[in-house]
Amino acid sequence: MRIEGTRSTASDGGGGVSASAAKELSKDFMRLLVTQLQHQDPLQPMQDRELIAQLTQLSSLESLQKIEELTARGHSLSQLSQAAGLIGKVVTATTAEGSVSGEVSAAMVGVDDQVYLAVGEEMVLLSDVALVTA
Repeated sequence: MRIEGTRSTASDGGGGVSASAAKELSKDFMRLLVTQLQHQDPLQPMQDRELIAQLTQLSSLESLQKIEELTARGHSLSQLSQAAGLIGKVVTATTAEGSVSGEVSAAMVGVDDQVYLAVGEEMVLLSDVALVTA
């Protein structure tokens, strides 16, 4: 059984467990539950309460993952809205290559779920912006 890692939302702003990983987790949980039922002691079968408790845990986990996904989407939209407010403004951003200054012409969410600003010919992260002027 393969176990997927999770990303911390505090460190990278990501959405945590991906939808495919969440589906895989559900499948793994169901496989484990079926295996447990198949190999249970016939003299001490699983109680209804235990089964209901495990199914409830699965349902709760799926709900929490959905909430985390929606929260991450809301955070990205909030950042994009903030970035859109910078269009037409002059910003200075500090990147690994140095300082970039210029007028913001566009804002976008990259494939890495980070918000980028088009500053002149450069794409800079919203989080790298150090100064905004009118």
